[in-house]
Amino acid sequence: MFRYPLRSVILLAFLLSVATTVRAGGDRTPLNIEPDHIQVGFFYGGQKISVRANVPAGDNVLVKVKGATQKLDLKKKGKVFGFLWMNVGEVVYEDVPGLYIIRSSYKLADLAPANVLQQLEIGYDALKAKIVKAPDGEDGKLFGDLIKLKEREGMFTIVEGGIRHAPTPGGREQIATEFLLPPKAPVGEYLVELYGFKDGSGTLLGSGSIALEQDHLIQFITSMAGNHSLLYGFLAVVVAVVVGLLTGVIFRLGKGRAH
Repeated sequence: MFRYPLRSVILLAFLLSVATTVRAGGDRTPLNIEPDHIQVGFFYGGQKISVRANVPAGDNVLVKVKGATQKLDLKKKGKVFGFLWMNVGEVVYEDVPGLYIIRSSYKLADLAPANVLQQLEIGYDALKAKIVKAPDGEDGKLFGDLIKLKEREGMFTIVEGGIRHAPTPGGREQIATEFLLPPKAPVGEYLVELYGFKDGSGTLLGSGSIALEQDHLIQFITSMAGNHSLLYGFLAVVVAVVVGLLTGVIFRLGKGRAH
């Protein structure tokens, strides 16, 4: 006879525990993101981004930058016949962020308990809990290789202690951090979130975005390749011939001067 009331009590207790670990933010803190619109051209080599904000004094803070999630297929390598390294299978990950950058004022483990960080999707362990559906399976064993791959590409970075604090009037602080939006980052919009941590709980203080867009020339070429493939192919051949002729002329001039 007490079965349903007991379930209700357990559910209420769970909701209360979540409410005490992940606080609901009040008025959002505006983020100063510079630059927040980036044009990608032929010579784009990445972009340094700075984030600043005015936050309550005493809070530890964290900035998370995340790209749209995607499905990722990885080839699994192994030894064949005991000495040949070859592709021996495939590992598929779902909901992998296209970009994942963390900057925090202190070590992640010192900000909040693991369950709070997991709810906020902060840290590689939290990513693993979301991405890997069967942690004890092959996907879980190879998750570390996925992180290493993304870190080599510059798409995943975590820097603990990478935020500067400076006191301001009114019991608040100015925080600042920088990171590199890597050259391999695809065009699109990237979410920037600022979290505050105090007494083991976390609050979303504010959010913003970074728009990465192709410049007009790249847009024109992409449009032509997709909508006018024949003309695009003809122009590509013409450009290749012209470049080849110019290279030959420059080579001959340089050879003549050498004599």
